[in-house]
Amino acid sequence: MLKFFYVLLPVSLLLCAQQATAQTPPPVLQAFSSAFGKGDTAGLNSLLHEEVELVERGKSGTYQRQVVAGKLADFFRANPPAGFQLRHQGSSADGQLYAIGQLTTQSGSSVKVLIRARALPGNQYKIIKLDLL
Repeated sequence: MLKFFYVLLPVSLLLCAQQATAQTPPPVLQAFSSAFGKGDTAGLNSLLHEEVELVERGKSGTYQRQVVAGKLADFFRANPPAGFQLRHQGSSADGQLYAIGQLTTQSGSSVKVLIRARALPGNQYKIIKLDLL
């Protein structure tokens, strides 16, 4: 029984530490969550990489940042946001950040949002892919 305790305790401490870390999103994801939940396209524009892959309900393409900001403005006009919540976040082996969130619209519908960001020099992250499903 004592051996079981020595094995179980470090594992449970490790899991608690991972959960505490996972609860605090990196600054780029915090800023995205705040701006997306308000429909703030100017705030989102500052978080976007120069080129962003945008997937929007069956349509996809890689666009310049200003084009994506315009498409997001159109999206928010059609889907006025009531709030946004990050549901899951993590990072890949190559250092990219990813997150899954859910936008709730004023009409009561929801949109799943997948975000991928990459580090630039100076360890500043910019969004490189955005899926609105």
